[in-house]
Amino acid sequence: MKLGQQLREARLNAGLSQSQVSKQLYLTRQTVSRWENDHGYPDIDTLASLGKLYHVPVSELLECGGSTRESPIQKKDQIEDQSQIDHSRKKLGQFDRSLILLAAIIIISFMSTMIPFLGIILPFIILALNKKSNLLHKTIICVSVAVMLTSGYSSFIILKDTVFHPTATIITKSDR
Repeated sequence: MKLGQQLREARLNAGLSQSQVSKQLYLTRQTVSRWENDHGYPDIDTLASLGKLYHVPVSELLECGGSTRESPIQKKDQIEDQSQIDHSRKKLGQFDRSLILLAAIIIISFMSTMIPFLGIILPFIILALNKKSNLLHKTIICVSVAVMLTSGYSSFIILKDTVFHPTATIITKSDR
């Protein structure tokens, strides 16, 4: 049985209405209703006052089917622990994404040694996927820029040898 049900039963057993309880404890009727519907919890001092008013020990109000109910403080601690776990999972997901992007840019750098034009275009895609929330954001930017520069230089040399000065590179056959 939940705390709200325990409070309602104790109030009814004492023959009091929510309005009477709220007047005696200097509260609003809505506050008492919130407690009884498990939308909030009374603090420990108010719980002690409720116990006196209902002629019931506080320990009986806190019992839930033979076992003690979790206190609001324990519930708050559990919520904080869960939010920390969720935050850690989110960070881990960001780290995984960062590692995937970093691995992709390293693979592109190896591919650009064979096809230099890829090393100019593909890092732009990696940079578009890279977000500031990634843990390796700056590392990915630096590696992408380095890949683009080296691929740009390689592409320039290939274009220079094949398009601009095709006769500058001379291949000779040796007679041996």
